[in-house]
Amino acid sequence: MSQYKAICSVQRVTAALLVELAADLSHQYLLLGTGSEVCLYSTKSGKWSFECKSDVLHGRVVHGFRKGNGDIIAVFGQKSVTILKLSIEDTKQIKVEVPLIEFPDWILDLVWFSDSSRYAFVTAHNILCIACAFTGSVLEIHRSSINCILYSAKLLYSCNKKVIKSAADVYVAAGTVFNDVIIWNRAQCAESSTPSILHILKGHKGVIFDINIEYDSQLVSSVSDDRTVHIWHYDFPVNGARTWRDAKFQLLSVCHGHTSRVWAAVILEYKTVISIGENANILVWNVDGSIRKKIKAHKRKNIWCMAVSRNYLVTCGGDMSVKSWELSQLLHAEDSSEFIVREQIDAVEVKDFPRTVCITGSSCFIMTDQGCLLARHLAQGSKLCVLLSDDRFRGYTVMSSTWAASDKPSLL
Repeated sequence: MSQYKAICSVQRVTAALLVELAADLSHQYLLLGTGSEVCLYSTKSGKWSFECKSDVLHGRVVHGFRKGNGDIIAVFGQKSVTILKLSIEDTKQIKVEVPLIEFPDWILDLVWFSDSSRYAFVTAHNILCIACAFTGSVLEIHRSSINCILYSAKLLYSCNKKVIKSAADVYVAAGTVFNDVIIWNRAQCAESSTPSILHILKGHKGVIFDINIEYDSQLVSSVSDDRTVHIWHYDFPVNGARTWRDAKFQLLSVCHGHTSRVWAAVILEYKTVISIGENANILVWNVDGSIRKKIKAHKRKNIWCMAVSRNYLVTCGGDMSVKSWELSQLLHAEDSSEFIVREQIDAVEVKDFPRTVCITGSSCFIMTDQGCLLARHLAQGSKLCVLLSDDRFRGYTVMSSTWAASDKPSLL
């Protein structure tokens, strides 16, 4: 039986990051992006437990986290970036080190320079920008020769060193609307006589939703609207330079197993690939394209995002639950999941789902799509109860709360 911690949560999780903090290497920490808020969880109690949360993007949706030196975290979403510092002292808090900075274009990926004084980000129009981490000032702008809209992008390190000291060390792997992955670098944009595109990885029959890399295994994965995962191996000439320009790419496998769109894939150190998608399944692959394991991980549609560390995989589903999996058990055993966040609506039919939520004082009210008004006290261990069921409230509804003269909240 899977154990879980129940928290009233009805927002979709759009980003996740598993980290080890320099001040506490004995425990794992998990950051979740829900709307514009960042929630922090830890394994301090022996299982995943909630620590704190903070609204850091102020109305913008969190799309990603990137860890810098120490306990500094860059949070980006839509066109915005903010820099956080995590505190694990008795008063747990998420401290904003650099306030919200707005840029002109949608941000798809971000990577820190080695000294954490600058970061690079790539935008939806295939533009690479270098910005000062303290002021947000854009120091450099570089454009690819292929000027198109991107659905995804991954910033890569230089092949022969896993640090970034200048813009020349940043390479862009861009997932285009033309179903290709293109790899380019600022250094090749400087002279018009030198092609800016180093490689074009072809084979997908749909737009590219995610790109990932595992440097030690020299593997790249891409996932697509065509329901497949492509696994590429890159190598270098014998006694030649180990640069992206000289790399040779070979398509190892086209992985068929998802029955709908694939949102993301991650390559583990031991040459195993894990993918998630619209059908709410986790698929574990060998690099030859064979399926090692297929798990129906969440109810209904979609696993929106995932995060991986040395020990854990975390998946965030469209059923408003977040599950952690021990990697050793996930790869070799049956169900090893533990819910981190879950709101189980036992009183409602499986086909029903929350439409609107309202919190008044210490109580939570939920109106479902089928017209059921549910109530639950937020104290741990309490259960949902049905207050009314009326077909006139099917579909779209609006709820709000107000404070009565008695200073007690009431529902409108």
